[in-house]
Amino acid sequence: MQRYPQNSPNLIRAGRPIDVIETRIRRGMEHNNPPLVNIYLLQIADLAAAKKTSAAKFVVAKRAFQLLYDTIVDESVAVHWRELCLDKINLPLQLMKKSGDSPQLEQQYLLLQHKFILLCQNI
Repeated sequence: MQRYPQNSPNLIRAGRPIDVIETRIRRGMEHNNPPLVNIYLLQIADLAAAKKTSAAKFVVAKRAFQLLYDTIVDESVAVHWRELCLDKINLPLQLMKKSGDSPQLEQQYLLLQHKFILLCQNI
């Protein structure tokens, strides 16, 4: 059984700022640690669920989408890490779709979905 660094107390301890994990994902600093993305997305889902308004939930999901998108297009990041982010980007898209209960949020969702489709066509 392979042991990943996320099993260390420093990575998953309560209260660790989400931006630390975002930095590690964005820069591919733990590209040998695929569960890190899952941990991040679980935190994003929890954070979105804790928000009271659809707009606040949408902002959280959009933040996760943008992080994964930026990582995917960054050629300085390991290819397998970028592919993992590509595989996981649908979760924030789904969160945005669920939260888009106004015409403005729905418009933003459609623009980001279009941006993602264009990316997929260029890969």
